[in-house]
Amino acid sequence: MITSNFYNVVMQPTTLCNADCEYCYLPLRHKNMLMDVNVAKAIAEAIEVQDAPYTVPLVWHGGEPLVTGLKRFRELIMCFEPLRKKGLVKHHIQTNGTLITDAWCKFFTEFNFQIGVSIDGPSWANAQRVDWLGKPIYDMVIRGIECLKRHNIPFAVISVIKEDTIEQVDELYEFFSTIGCVQWNLNIEEVEGTNKGTAQYVDDDRIQTFWKRLFSIWRVNPVIAIREFNYVLQYADSVLRGQKDGTAEDLKIDPFPTIGYDGNVVLLSPEFAGIESEKYGDFVVGNVLTDPLSEIITRSIKASYVGEYQQAINMCAESCPFFGFCAGGQASNRYFEHGTIAVTETAYCRNSRQRLLTAVVESL
Repeated sequence: MITSNFYNVVMQPTTLCNADCEYCYLPLRHKNMLMDVNVAKAIAEAIEVQDAPYTVPLVWHGGEPLVTGLKRFRELIMCFEPLRKKGLVKHHIQTNGTLITDAWCKFFTEFNFQIGVSIDGPSWANAQRVDWLGKPIYDMVIRGIECLKRHNIPFAVISVIKEDTIEQVDELYEFFSTIGCVQWNLNIEEVEGTNKGTAQYVDDDRIQTFWKRLFSIWRVNPVIAIREFNYVLQYADSVLRGQKDGTAEDLKIDPFPTIGYDGNVVLLSPEFAGIESEKYGDFVVGNVLTDPLSEIITRSIKASYVGEYQQAINMCAESCPFFGFCAGGQASNRYFEHGTIAVTETAYCRNSRQRLLTAVVESL
């Protein structure tokens, strides 16, 4: 069931991005709308009031978060500093890496940020990652990564796997195993937001071949962690220990609030921020400048799209043999692929859960 407690919060310090990647799903990335400090204060208060017995990750995700500027970002961060020192929050940031400097690295170190850098592989694999003039940003990303390494800041990378990279498994792994990252996170390109599907979009058995080959290479030389294989191996461990997969009723679903620059709240998927839908409206369920986040979440569990997601999870639990591993997938994939959340299987399910698990199991 969807819980009234939140376990993660996504923060949008700015809508602007200095890149214009062809497959980006963000609808407002051309506008520089900055988060007000009062929004950050409201979220800090919500975390303190919740008083959960766990650390809440704050995921700073734009736009490009570093476009916010160091001065404004520090003002936002300071709202959470008492909570961070108590171990109640942990800062994460997802960045394209192009704006990382020595000053930013000192900031990351000071506030103990966990860093994720978006990069799809060697330069040829990043052809769709360009600035607003259409120029490649690859060299700027590498420069940012080198800056992180000089400051001994661990970082993960996240990559989009596309038509032009799906069969280049060996070269991709060689690249990421030597670039200095501690973990490689993979996203098979998805139909989301303003990315409605391109010639790069893949949904066929090549995905399973990709996972199988990557797992084979990684087993021989596991020099970096791979998020997707961690998921599978943790699941396999629980099965071998005789733990049940559970049911939809047993499942605790994080409402996963995303807080927009203006304090607006959407639930379940960050990809809903800034989206307009004929069926669901703007997905906004409240604003933290007028109501406490806990109250917004409690009453919004009855919102139409949230209710449909719960129904979809129940349908998945009843019909899908992968439910124990997948736990129902993402609300955003349902909507952007089918125009409704009240459906079960999506391309995301097939590519990033079913084909992944099948490939690893067959390899083992």
